[in-house]
Amino acid sequence: MKKTLLLTLFSMVLLFPAVAIDKVIDGFFQGENLFVYNPLDESGADFCITKVTVNDKDANCVVNSNAFEINLKQFGFTKGQQIVVTIHHKDGCEPKILNQETLNPQSTFTITSINVNSSGLLQWTTIEEQGKIPYLVEQFRWGKWVVLGTVEGIGSTRQNEYVYELASNSKVKPHSEVNLYRVRQVDYRGKSRLSLQTKYKSSVPVATMTFDSKAKTVTFSSKTSYEVINELGETEFEGYAESVDVSKLKKGEYFVNFDNATTTIKVKK
Repeated sequence: MKKTLLLTLFSMVLLFPAVAIDKVIDGFFQGENLFVYNPLDESGADFCITKVTVNDKDANCVVNSNAFEINLKQFGFTKGQQIVVTIHHKDGCEPKILNQETLNPQSTFTITSINVNSSGLLQWTTIEEQGKIPYLVEQFRWGKWVVLGTVEGIGSTRQNEYVYELASNSKVKPHSEVNLYRVRQVDYRGKSRLSLQTKYKSSVPVATMTFDSKAKTVTFSSKTSYEVINELGETEFEGYAESVDVSKLKKGEYFVNFDNATTTIKVKK
């Protein structure tokens, strides 16, 4: 009896030498096929992958090869359609998709509204998002777009609503007169997608600046965001304050950005 049981178990091991497990990857169809590295299994006599399915449909891949292509185009997916790729493989080996990044979401949002309300909240509404990509909130200041912060994208193709509190940002707050804001996404390709700009006229008073060359102190008429830039374009100091100690600066000329203005100072030793 014992001998018969052992023979039965041994036969099962021969028939089923490795346990099949799944490697599941989800993402968005971007018009490209996937390429797979398929190593040998633990026996060294056969390949690791047993089958590939896409959205639970057989991908009809020739898996008895060290590398092969998953033909996503055969399914007739539309660009941006969500897909799930399941690679069925044996235990003890690890296949790899060589260009998995092509399943990452691309920035496709459409802005339906963007504005700043009287409470200093930047609000925007989007549709047609392909995936969860962060939004960069930006303000145009001192001749450039400055990143204020980020808001995580919702990623729905339906309506998405966002709010960012501008007044809470300690680095760059609304300046006097007219402010310009926008939002931007950068996807895995490094490509930017921009919203329309929105204007906001703040009640912040216009700031003025004085420079005491002996005390080496820059003083503003009220608290303001500022930057002190050297001749190479490098930032020496930045912040939100009413005065700045510049005594540690080397001799030379520096640009001072503050409120909605730019001026220069000369530091002597």
